[in-house]
Amino acid sequence: MIQKTFLLLIISFYSMVAIPAGNLLELSQKLTISDGLAHNGVTCILEDSKGYLWIGTYDGINVYNGYELITYKNTIYNQVLASNRVRSLAEDSKGNIWIGTDEGVSIYDYETERFSVVYSQKTADKNKNSPIVRKIVVSKDGAYIFCLTQYEGILVFDKQNQLITKCMPEGRYNDLIFFDGVELDSSNYIFTTTAGLFSFQLESFSFKFEIPHDNGISNASILLVGNNILATRNRGVSIVDWKKENGQYAFRLKTIKYENEQLNSISIDKLGNLWVGTNFKGVVRIKNANAFILGEPYEENRYSSERDNLITSSVRADISSGCWVTTFNRGVYRFDIEDNPFKSFDKDQGEMYNLYDNSVSHIAVWDQDRVFLSAPRGGFGLFNTKTGRLEPLPFEVPDGIGYFSSVFVDSRKDIWLKVTGGLGLCRIRYGDRKLSLVGEREYGIDKDIRPRTISEDQFGNIWMGGESGVYKISVGDNGSILNVEELNQHLFFQQTPIYLVRCIYVDPLHNYIWIGTDSDGLIRIDNQKSVPITELEIHRSLRDKNKEFSISSNFVSTIVRLPNDDLWIGTERGGICKVFDYDKDPKFIAFTEKDGLSNNVVKRIFYDHEYNLWVATNVGLNKFFVKDHHFRSFYESDGLPFEDFWYSFGKLNNGNVVLSGMKGICYFKPEDIIDDESLPRLEFSKLRVFNQVVAPGDTINNRVLLKKRLNSTSEIELKHNENVFSLEVNSLHFSSPDNHYIKYQLSPVNKEWIQVKSGQRVISYSGLQHGEYILRVMASNSLHEWTAPKELHIVVKPPIWQTMQAYVLYMFFIALIIFVVMYFVLKLQSLKHNLHIEHLEKDKQKEINVAKLRFFSNISHEIKTPLTLISGPINILAERFHANSDVSDKLKIVQRQSKKISRLVDQVHDFQRLEANLLKMDITQFCFDDFINELKTDFEFLARSEKKVFSVQGEDATIYVSADRDKLEKIFNNIINSTLTDLLL
Repeated sequence: MIQKTFLLLIISFYSMVAIPAGNLLELSQKLTISDGLAHNGVTCILEDSKGYLWIGTYDGINVYNGYELITYKNTIYNQVLASNRVRSLAEDSKGNIWIGTDEGVSIYDYETERFSVVYSQKTADKNKNSPIVRKIVVSKDGAYIFCLTQYEGILVFDKQNQLITKCMPEGRYNDLIFFDGVELDSSNYIFTTTAGLFSFQLESFSFKFEIPHDNGISNASILLVGNNILATRNRGVSIVDWKKENGQYAFRLKTIKYENEQLNSISIDKLGNLWVGTNFKGVVRIKNANAFILGEPYEENRYSSERDNLITSSVRADISSGCWVTTFNRGVYRFDIEDNPFKSFDKDQGEMYNLYDNSVSHIAVWDQDRVFLSAPRGGFGLFNTKTGRLEPLPFEVPDGIGYFSSVFVDSRKDIWLKVTGGLGLCRIRYGDRKLSLVGEREYGIDKDIRPRTISEDQFGNIWMGGESGVYKISVGDNGSILNVEELNQHLFFQQTPIYLVRCIYVDPLHNYIWIGTDSDGLIRIDNQKSVPITELEIHRSLRDKNKEFSISSNFVSTIVRLPNDDLWIGTERGGICKVFDYDKDPKFIAFTEKDGLSNNVVKRIFYDHEYNLWVATNVGLNKFFVKDHHFRSFYESDGLPFEDFWYSFGKLNNGNVVLSGMKGICYFKPEDIIDDESLPRLEFSKLRVFNQVVAPGDTINNRVLLKKRLNSTSEIELKHNENVFSLEVNSLHFSSPDNHYIKYQLSPVNKEWIQVKSGQRVISYSGLQHGEYILRVMASNSLHEWTAPKELHIVVKPPIWQTMQAYVLYMFFIALIIFVVMYFVLKLQSLKHNLHIEHLEKDKQKEINVAKLRFFSNISHEIKTPLTLISGPINILAERFHANSDVSDKLKIVQRQSKKISRLVDQVHDFQRLEANLLKMDITQFCFDDFINELKTDFEFLARSEKKVFSVQGEDATIYVSADRDKLEKIFNNIINSTLTDLLL
């Protein structure tokens, strides 16, 4: 009896502390060299205060923003790190990243986005190798940075990045390796080494040896959990408690667990679960760290892949996006901290019990925990959502009868089955274990019918729809089949019978039967008890693109009525529609991909306890919030086992919803999907000008455009020829970019916000006019909750010819031009005025001349007559006294002058003819010598009278000319007369 009691106590003790087998951990994400990782050998990972992940590898560093991996490493052209072999990462109080390598320490300055080496062989003793920095610990107040090295102790730096001292425990510790450390308080730290556990006093920079390695102290990782220190070791986890008495710390090894496991890293998540990395068996999650420490029962979940042969290097469960596990050989793994609410089952899990295919076409609820599953290409099973297993069928399946393609359980708990290739339509009455045939020939049911959908109306009748149409099976109160009717016999369908029926929905609030088809739209039947199907009133809604509230697609795949009387339908290619005036001529309002739906091919709609819709599509699952009409989408990255859903569905009383697909089933409880999610961090990442990345300190057009990183810059100033630029925006959520969004607005260019998926991170602008702009950007989580707007002021400077100085010059030159123009205009007007005056004077002079000519003309007429009377007697006297030379000469002079006077009178008349353009030349040939001699005779007398001599000089020759003798004589007379007049004066 005593032995039995002792045995029971031992069994009870081990039941309290043993690790029960739990579910396998589900991998959420994996990053390898194929995704851009610098190397599959990853040593460490860090989430900085800005939300970026830093990943240290054997060949450089990666920075991960959830979309792409950016690599920094030494090349033959550029040296950025002390060494490409990175061992540790840490962030100091200024936000700079410390990088421990095999050859020293480097720092990344976030503001300048530049790397610098703060400690290496170049700064240390050149006769020694640079230290291998295995871990970097930053004090909580940021005043000190401790770099834990291999063989060279601890390098202590201050916040100015200056080396203060190198610390090494006293004694023979030349080959001592420091692994990890934690801060107990501002002056005391605890470090793990190859020798064991050391405490460290900061004020004196002194060590104290606490627990030797032989007693189970870590060779890798250390974790502080309350008053307990958890340290991984080659075999198991050491649990050390500590306390402080009289200013001194005391440490005691309590126990060692997992002694059969080779562990190297440990971390704790926000839920209080431990995550432990092993050397060859993957990663382990221990639910409830306190239970593990106290020896109470706990649940263990493990992820291990024989194919991957994981050798973990570090575990970080304190990262906001989940638990990240780095490995020495397979890259980086991410696990969700919280359990995946989406569960799954396929034919490869558990015992089959006749389910041979993952393509589940029908789901029928059997009880509050179990559903029947049928696969059209073989198989039938009873699945228990509580255990996640298939169970034996509650009826007998005869051998060689084919396979079940359809299944339905009615309100009597009778099971309706379509047995393909054999029996046909069958029924199993409740309480019976044998199949009974439903006489297809007897009732006129198409023997080849393969029901796609089966429903039961309010009167207990069974409605079946498939490729050949719709059948109504009337069932009596005792479950007997009364008759079978075909809907295509209705007069409404005589001309256009319906085929390819996708769903039959019995309206729970009204006496309607709703039928969705692949191409014939939505059909409403006013169902009446005991009324033949051919006499029921029918209405059909078809797609009419010219009608405003027409149905969005003729392919209606699913229908649901909410308890609040709202009617919704799902379509393929048309999204979902809310139905108005369903009892008259229905109207439809569609919600599609442009409203946030993951895909317009809808397979199934159902609702939860808050009357929100769940929409299963060809690409993902959506939750539709009916109050504000927004979608929350779920994909494989959010835990779904698959994204391509099928039409079948079951809703159980235990709260589970079961959905089918081509890869098995997915089941979950909608209330387990919590609508509480933190907002992502939003960062301005990169600036590109003409597609060239501009980093802080880079020179563009002979000037520095960014003095610090873009996210810390409130304003950027661009020249007019730099107005083709783009900005990269990072929404740091590390989950599916398809259900997270970014929206932005450039004021005053954009009047509305532009919304895109968070994966579309580049905001580009081309040809912006000069001016001042404000770019506002917001990011959302999957619940469509938005961050506060992040602003960036953008100034596009005008070209020199559009500056204020240029406009001043333009005004000056315009004024000058106006002055010059006005000057010349006024000058021209003055000239015109003077010319006008001159014309007036000329006209006046002309009038005077005309008056004079008129006067002389009138006088000449009066002179002509006396001159004629004088010429007569003179001519007579000249003939009478021609012998008297003296008298004759005088008379000849009188004759010639009288002729001149006569010609002058004629000249006055010539002026009048000249004014009238009537004057003509009288050309004759005459002797020029005689002409000159006559002129000479006339003027010799005048010269002698004035005691002058008038003579003509020239060669003695006879010259004949052709000219107007009269006009030529007048010209000579005027010239000679004027000359003599001037001489005589």
